[in-house]
Amino acid sequence: MKKLLSFAGLFLLICIAGKAQQFTPKKGSEGYYKVTTTMKHRSGNDKNTTTWYFKVLEVTKDSLLLNCTLLNYDGGIFNTAQIDKSSPTNTRELEVLALLNRPFLYHFKHEKMSDQPGIATIFNERIKDWQLDNNAAGNMKVNERSYLVNELYWIAPFLPATPDKLPDSWLSEDSLSKFTVLGRDAASLQYSFVREEDKGQKMNFTGNLSLDLSTGMITAAALKSISNDIDFERSIIRVAPSEGSASPFSEDVKTAIAKMSSYSKALKNEDGYDSLKLEKYFSQYDPLLGNITSYRVAKAGMLQGSDMKDKYERYNQILTQIEDAALVTYPHHLFNKLQEVKNISVDSAYNTIRYLSRMKQSYGSWIQHTFAQDFLHQEPIEELQKAWRKHGASEKEITWITKNVINGRRIAYPLAEKLANDEDTLIRNEVYPMYLWVQATKHASNKDSVLRIAHELENIGGSKGDGNPHRYTLLLYRQLRAAGHTREAGALLSREIATMEKNRMDSLNADRYTEQNMLAYACKLKSDELAATDKKASMAYLAKAAKYSPKNIKERASSSFYDRVLLESKESYRADFAEALIAQGNSKEAMKVLTEQLNADPSIFEELKTSFSKNFPQADFYNFFHNYIVRSWKTAPDFTLKSPDDKITYKLADYRGKWLLLDFWGTWCPPCRAEMPKINAFAQKIKGRNDLSFLSIACQDQPEKVISYLAAHNFDMPASMSDNQVQKKYEVPGYPAKFLISPSGTVFNIPFGEDWEKAVEQITGLQEKKGKDAKVQTRID
Repeated sequence: MKKLLSFAGLFLLICIAGKAQQFTPKKGSEGYYKVTTTMKHRSGNDKNTTTWYFKVLEVTKDSLLLNCTLLNYDGGIFNTAQIDKSSPTNTRELEVLALLNRPFLYHFKHEKMSDQPGIATIFNERIKDWQLDNNAAGNMKVNERSYLVNELYWIAPFLPATPDKLPDSWLSEDSLSKFTVLGRDAASLQYSFVREEDKGQKMNFTGNLSLDLSTGMITAAALKSISNDIDFERSIIRVAPSEGSASPFSEDVKTAIAKMSSYSKALKNEDGYDSLKLEKYFSQYDPLLGNITSYRVAKAGMLQGSDMKDKYERYNQILTQIEDAALVTYPHHLFNKLQEVKNISVDSAYNTIRYLSRMKQSYGSWIQHTFAQDFLHQEPIEELQKAWRKHGASEKEITWITKNVINGRRIAYPLAEKLANDEDTLIRNEVYPMYLWVQATKHASNKDSVLRIAHELENIGGSKGDGNPHRYTLLLYRQLRAAGHTREAGALLSREIATMEKNRMDSLNADRYTEQNMLAYACKLKSDELAATDKKASMAYLAKAAKYSPKNIKERASSSFYDRVLLESKESYRADFAEALIAQGNSKEAMKVLTEQLNADPSIFEELKTSFSKNFPQADFYNFFHNYIVRSWKTAPDFTLKSPDDKITYKLADYRGKWLLLDFWGTWCPPCRAEMPKINAFAQKIKGRNDLSFLSIACQDQPEKVISYLAAHNFDMPASMSDNQVQKKYEVPGYPAKFLISPSGTVFNIPFGEDWEKAVEQITGLQEKKGKDAKVQTRID
C-alpha cells in the first residue's frame, strides 16, 4: 500500500508542477466515477476498484469544495457489495468501511494537501464507536489528509488556459512533463502527458485523458507508470448513476464487521476475548448476520479464542454449518471441522479432506497425528468412560464422546481404504503407509502377506516418500516379533536402521530430526533384541540410541511427540545408556552421557545429582556442575534494552556475577498471558536475592500495550521491550521462552513444556561445599 501511494504521489507532483488555474470544473458539476488501480510487482498483482460520487459545491481560483460519497469498493478478498467478503484485511480497508455511504465535504486545494474535517469527523467517530486499537486509529489519522488527493487532481483538473486558447502542447513548470492535445471539439478535449524521471531508478509516466467541457470534469483517464520494480496503472471512468449503486451495508452491518475484526478492542479485555462482551455481541448480531458465511467463520474464531464454558460445543456446532470451501484459508478450522465430521460418515469426512489436503502440512498432520490414533490403543469403551469420569467429565460429555469414539472406530478403516485408493496422489501417498500397516494387522496370521507389506513399506522409506513410513515399519517389526518371526523381524530392523542412518545425513531433509528420534528408538529396539545373545553389539546399539536422542529443542522436533505416543517410545535413551555404563563400572562415561541429557532435559537434575554422589562420593557436585556443565553452554549474546516507558536501560553486563532468567513473551501470546501470574509471583519471590535476577522481554509488541497489560493485572516485574534483534540472537524457538544465564555469562535454553521454575531453583540453589564439608574436584574428561 505504501508503494501504491508513493507512485500515486508522483502523479500528483506532475499536476502540481503545472500550476494550472485558468480552466476549472464548474460549480454544480457532478458525476459517478469508478477508479481502478492496479499495481504489478514481483510478488504478484494488487487490484481494487472504488466507486465514488462527486459534486462541485464551490470553486475558487485554486480550490474546490466538493460533496463526496464512497459508494462501493472491490479489492477482491474485501468487497463491500458482497457481505461474505466484508472482513477487512488491512487498515486501508477498515478506512473504506468507515467512509462507506457517509457523505462528507472535501476541501480540494490544487497546490497542496489540506486538512479534511469531513473525513476526520467520520474517522474519529469510527475510532470511538468501533473501539479501534492504536495501530488502526493512528493509520486513519495519518491518512485522513491524503484521501482523494491523487484522484481529484485528474478528475477535476486545472488547465493553464480555456480550451479555445489552450495550445497544442505545453510543459509543466519543471519542464519534465509534456502535455499534448490529441483532439478537441465544442464538447470535449482529449489530451495526453509524458514524464520521465531518474531519482535512483528510472521511472516513466504516461496518461491519456478525456475532458467534458460542459462540467470541467473528465469522462475517462488511463494513467500508467513504469519502473524497474513496479508497474502502476490507474483507470478513471465516469459512469451512469445506475452503475454507481451504493453498497448494501447498513450502519449496523458495518459496526458488526468492524467490531469482530482484529483491529477492534470492542469484544476483548487485556487477556483476549471477553465472554460477557461476546454473548452480548452474538445476541445482537446473530439475527442480522447469523446465516452469513463470513460471520460464521469470524464467530468460530472468536469462540475458539474465548474462555466460555461451552465454547467447544458451540465452536464445533458452528463449524459444521460452514461450507468447506469457505474454510480453505483457515486450515486450523478445517482441521477441527474434520475432527467433528469424520465421526458422521465416510463421505462427510472425505469431502472435508479434499479441501484440507490443499494444505499439505495440515493434511499430513491430521493423518499422522490424529487419524492414526483411531487404529491404536483401542481400549474397551467401559475403561475409557471410567477414565473420563476420573478427569471430571460430565455424563452429558461422556455420552457425546462415547458416541464419537464408537462412530470413529466404525468409520476409520473404510475411510482409510477410500483415501489409500484416491486418484489424488497427495491424498493417497500421505495415508498409504498407515493403510499398509493396518492391512498387515488384519492379515497378521499370513506371514507372506505381512512380509510383502513390510517390503513395500521399506521401499517407501528408502525413497523418502510421504506418510511417515518409518513409524509403520517399526510397528510392523514389533508385530513380526510378537508373532515369533524373529529372524525376519531382525533383518527388517537392521535394514530400516541402515536406511534411517543414511537419511539422517541429508541436511535438506525437512523431517531429519523427526526421523532421527525414531532412529534412536529403532536402535533401542535392536539393543533389546540382541541383549540375550550378543551383549557387546547390544551395548553398541544402546550407545547409538543415546547418540541419536535429541540434544536440544531443535532436535526434539515437536512432531515426534505423536510418534512416541503411537510407538510407545521415549524421547531419550541417554539415561538407559548411562545406567548400562554404570552397571559395567564405567561411571565417568555415564556422567558425561547424563550431562548431555541434562542440557536437553533439565527434569533429570536430581537424578544426575544422585547418580553423581553415588558414583563419586568424594567429589563436589557443585564444582562438577559449574566447571563442566555450565562451561559447556554457549556464551549469552549481549543486549541493551529499554523499559516500555523508556526510563530504564537493561544491559546484560549489569548482571555479570549472578544468575539471570530471561522470559521472552508478548501481550498477543495466549500461553504467555496464561502464565503471567506465575511469572509475576516468581519475580516477587526473588526480589531480595543477590544471586538471581529476572527480566521479561516483550517481543513483536508495542510499549503502550505492555504498560496497559501489566497495569491492568497489577503485575510488578522488571520488563523490557525487544529491539527486534535480541530474540534472533538468542534463537527464540517460540513464545513463551525461558533462558537462564549463568554468573559467568553462558546461557541455557530451558525447553518449552519443562517446569522452568523448578529447573531455575535447582540450578541456582546449588551450594558449594566449604570447610570440613568440602570435597575434591573431580574432572570428567
